[in-house]
Amino acid sequence: MHRGRLPKTRTNKRSSTTELESNATAVCRQLMEQRRRGVLTQQQSDHLMEQRRRGVLTQQQIDHVSNTLRGWRWDARVRAPPLNEMIQLLQDFVQQQGRLPRQYERLPNGFLLGEWCAMRRREYAHGELETDVADALSNGVPGWCWNLGNTAFEHNLEMLKQFVAVEGRIPAQREEHGGVRIGAWCNKRRLQYKQGSMPPDRIAALEAVDGWWWTADGMPEE
Repeated sequence: MHRGRLPKTRTNKRSSTTELESNATAVCRQLMEQRRRGVLTQQQSDHLMEQRRRGVLTQQQIDHVSNTLRGWRWDARVRAPPLNEMIQLLQDFVQQQGRLPRQYERLPNGFLLGEWCAMRRREYAHGELETDVADALSNGVPGWCWNLGNTAFEHNLEMLKQFVAVEGRIPAQREEHGGVRIGAWCNKRRLQYKQGSMPPDRIAALEAVDGWWWTADGMPEE
């Protein structure tokens, strides 16, 4: 199942009412599955609202979505809940997904949870975020970070270390570990190094990995 895509609704004149309703039913069913898994993307929410606006959804389907997706609102402009409720929502999300929300992800009621987090990070970076909000996020949300780039690097670096510990070598281009395409990730870091855009602390962290190499000349012999 593709998270970000929903069945397309045909809109040409040959499409029958039965076909449109059948397609809309498929949309509803997929959203139910996404809700069960705790993931509802902005694209999916927008698509469902567009289906209703165009009159593709039957009243029964509209009622089914309203009753099944707890907290769902057909108004896309959903206001953020109070801070203490937001922290609880983020805690619940992390517990269910094992990670922080991505920017495109919404709550079941259509609220852009990932975008809200991204906005708080931007405010923090510019020194514009209230202290109580920053403290609540830092202390109340498991795994919260102000720089997602650093978190991703540290996670992939750990996957690299695990791979080396098991295999005794640096991964090749197509190899994976822990769900990470770790070989491709290493190649991207080498390219970044070649372009001179890698921070010194990351250079040092990679060079501390046993067997790490930047160029083909530095590859260990078989």
